[in-house]
Amino acid sequence: KEWIDLGGEDRIALVKKQYGVDLKTGVDYDGKPNRIIPYDEATIEAGYRYCDEYLQRYLGDGVILHVKDGGKLKPVVAITVELEWSGSNDEETNKRFRKYLKDKYSYTSKLNKAWGTGVKSIDEVELMDPKLFDLAAHIEGKARYPKAIEDQMAFRAKVQNDAMAEIKRRLKIKYPDLLIATELPHEMFTDHPAERYYRINGAATPETTLHADITVMRCTGYLTQKTEDALADWQKKTGQRLVITYRTYIGEANAVLNEKDTSYYRIGAQAARIGDGFGFYSWNEMVDTHIVAEPDPEHPYGTNEVYTPEQSAAWKALASQQIKEYLSIAK
Repeated sequence: KEWIDLGGEDRIALVKKQYGVDLKTGVDYDGKPNRIIPYDEATIEAGYRYCDEYLQRYLGDGVILHVKDGGKLKPVVAITVELEWSGSNDEETNKRFRKYLKDKYSYTSKLNKAWGTGVKSIDEVELMDPKLFDLAAHIEGKARYPKAIEDQMAFRAKVQNDAMAEIKRRLKIKYPDLLIATELPHEMFTDHPAERYYRINGAATPETTLHADITVMRCTGYLTQKTEDALADWQKKTGQRLVITYRTYIGEANAVLNEKDTSYYRIGAQAARIGDGFGFYSWNEMVDTHIVAEPDPEHPYGTNEVYTPEQSAAWKALASQQIKEYLSIAK
């Protein structure tokens, strides 16, 4: 999962042993270590080596995902699961951020006018300064300097995308037919709380996915017409393929059992209308919305939604129905 999960002494040591590179850890504003640095050569080399190893292992036996593109079956890998980077307050990252700001604004006066701030010099701006970049307040729509935060987010998104684009470039030399997929942990172009959280905290923006040929999008429910239109514009602009996945909420099973209408009766048609693939998702590692019935409801594995056999059967029937609907339209 790249910089999301490669931090920690044990995994850094494993990467050193496996690939001979020393991953560099970033720091929070208080100096405590956080994620590894996306743009660092060691991160990029480790990402390339891991994907290369994966492809060598699974291409031969044909178990790796292939999709038809231009009449030809092509292999697909994802460089990372989810997209997220909160940033780092180290000297090199701040230097890069300041260059990014100078390239955009040229002068401190222009930056201050855009941000509504009184920054003395761009050379004093720090990427993780909580006074300038109050992410928690921005999620709630109460940030004092929203434009400053949007610029900071755009920089973090660019750093992530550029790193993965470089990994992709190296892989394509050896595997010219390779397609790269990525996962956006929310639906694009909405104002859903999950979208605001991931977009602002992790800079998981549409622009972070630009390196990818295919984006798997986790949706919290049926998408509005406004979002559909924005996604269509995005696909025209980027040529990117979208796989639309919907979360397996227990309420949808209850709607089926109680014979109530639900927008989930229309998700197959929606995915066929706006996407290039269709699916469902649940956080199995958290066991919070899985659709398999609990074998022992008194001592459940689940941490949130615990399915009965009847609810499980209802969700499976709903999923089967919507898959058939999708295939009848998308064929």
